[in-house]
Amino acid sequence: MPYRGNAPAVNALLGDQIQAAFLATPGILPHVKAGKLQALAVSGGQRDADLPEVPTVAQSGVAGLKNYDVAFGFLVMAPKGTPEPIVRIWEKTLAQVYAMPEFQRSMASLGIRQPYAGQAQAREWVRKESEGWKAVIEQAGIKAQ
Repeated sequence: MPYRGNAPAVNALLGDQIQAAFLATPGILPHVKAGKLQALAVSGGQRDADLPEVPTVAQSGVAGLKNYDVAFGFLVMAPKGTPEPIVRIWEKTLAQVYAMPEFQRSMASLGIRQPYAGQAQAREWVRKESEGWKAVIEQAGIKAQ
């Protein structure tokens, strides 16, 4: 069942309305530390720094999940056709902001620790994710409503 964000899903878990969910770490960390929720696995390819004892899905030992790596992506987007000089200014500015230790600490508090990657890597990530999810959608026979 889809939820509109972490908070309603956490409430459903705590209220025993659902038994499992994929959630962002910052929203569940206090509940895990208090023993109210149990973190079963991390969906990304690496263990989470906030929950280092929790294995990844790929580490579960299930053969079909050995390459499982589903991570959130945070992208800064601009409309198609944005002039290249503007794109370059944004890239330079974002790289400078990401290099600031106070910004890195702020992002880490939200569970975001990846370094600034830039336009080329963002495009490649979107391409790869689109391809991978397209195959999942086709194999599962998922149709848009």
